[in-house]
Amino acid sequence: MNYLEFLAVLDQWAHANPDIRGVAIVGSYARQAQHADSDVDVTLLTGAVERYAEDTQWLKTLFPDATNLRVEHWGPVIALRFWLLDLEIEFNLTPLHWSNVPVDPGTANVVNGGLTIVKDTDGALQRLVDAVADGDVVNIRTHQSGDEKAIAELFHRAVHAIPDSVYSAAQKQAWSAEIDVERWRQRIAQSRPFVAEYQDRLVGFIELDTTGHIDCFYVDPKAQQLGIGGQLYQQVVNEARGFGLTELTVDASLVAQPFFIRRGFQVIQEKAVDLNGVTLNNVSMRRLL
Repeated sequence: MNYLEFLAVLDQWAHANPDIRGVAIVGSYARQAQHADSDVDVTLLTGAVERYAEDTQWLKTLFPDATNLRVEHWGPVIALRFWLLDLEIEFNLTPLHWSNVPVDPGTANVVNGGLTIVKDTDGALQRLVDAVADGDVVNIRTHQSGDEKAIAELFHRAVHAIPDSVYSAAQKQAWSAEIDVERWRQRIAQSRPFVAEYQDRLVGFIELDTTGHIDCFYVDPKAQQLGIGGQLYQQVVNEARGFGLTELTVDASLVAQPFFIRRGFQVIQEKAVDLNGVTLNNVSMRRLL
């Protein structure tokens, strides 16, 4: 099977399967710059990543001549790599949030490396391409000198934006009574958080210690619901795996608990913490990597 024959089979299969929301050829084949050693990289945008990865009979049915099938995990993306005679294929099973705007840096790199749309049911891939072209990209980096004021202000805003139905005004005041830049200067010198920048301002930060414990994790209230928290979280997952850690832990606030549950964390215990004479409830959670 040559590349054009493969593309015809992929196109027909993708359009016959409604849970495949988007398909794109990425990399050298998308740029028409492939050479003899190039593999065919395919992004399959779907809400059923785990199902397609766990039972690969669909792939064997689609390509009966496929050989040397390997499953590789790349963060939220699961790659199925196989051969069709002399053609090496990589199917990247990709969750729907991969195409979220604003765009994370890794996704922007993929788009800039070449992306040709095969199927785009919801228009998400075209919006992604347009966003990258417009520079609508989040930058995730380690903290640097001068971030402490923005972090201190963001922390204070985020705490006081929590609804009173979750934490009372008195609890939030005990949590963050004032913007204390010096305290944060000293803290981040030790904790070395990752920060997120978007539209020339710092919009989130997250701390991960050497044991795999996530400590402070906040997103600016004006930048919430944009997927920035998820991008910061994925950064620490990648970091933890890179250091060979086997689990992540967190003492999550009640407002953050659903975020971590959606990412596979389980509750260990509920806790009551005394903070400046006021009791706040949170939840100890853990996720195996």
